[in-house]
Parts: sequence; C-alpha cells; structure tokens
Amino acid sequence: MTTSLVLKPDQARLLKEIAATRMMRGEMPTASVSEVIRRLINENEKAFRAEIAGGKTE
Repeated sequence: MTTSLVLKPDQARLLKEIAATRMMRGEMPTASVSEVIRRLINENEKAFRAEIAGGKTE
C-alpha cells in the first residue's frame, strides 16, 4: 500500500539518514525510509494498539 506523509524537512532528512546508515551497516539491502517506518511501527505496535483501545500509553 502506498500512502503519503507530511513531515518537517528535518524529520524527512533524519529518516533518510538513518535508512542510509542502516544500509551501509548491512542491516537493510537498500536505504528505505519505508522500512525504517515499518520497523518503528513494529517496535511500538503494542503501545499503539493500547492507545487505540483507550489504554494507557508510555
């Protein structure tokens, strides 16, 4: 699925830089901002689901 995100320039730059860094370290095959975002979501999924359900977030 494709979607668009509206980010501040410094936020977009940060995501691009971490994607490039992870690629250079061999953690990702390409410098993919989408992969960085997917990993962030996976790492925080429990908290996101709790927030959606009205639970406490940390």
